[in-house]
Amino acid sequence: MASTRSNRSPRPVGRSKAAQIRSISLRSVARDGARIQIGGFSAAATAIADWALAADRFVQAVGDELLHLVDGETDSRELMVRVASSTTAHLHQLADHFDTRPSRAPNNN
Repeated sequence: MASTRSNRSPRPVGRSKAAQIRSISLRSVARDGARIQIGGFSAAATAIADWALAADRFVQAVGDELLHLVDGETDSRELMVRVASSTTAHLHQLADHFDTRPSRAPNNN
């Protein structure tokens, strides 16, 4: 009597080639999305930190001027001039920061 068994090993049950390609594509999209999110969060954190440092410098300058007024080292007119000067310097720092930020970004063209 002849055997009905085959000499070939059974084919492993697996995903089709199209399913593997879809899986690889989805992983690639997910990886790129995660990288974009990490980059965005990093840029936002850096911008907030830079803004906080600029605000701290401004507050310190205004505080120093107020202390000079309280100690009698300056009068109120001079205080106003110095606070206006500190405000102008602070606004220039912020403008310079936002003007130069895009030029420091890597260009992936």
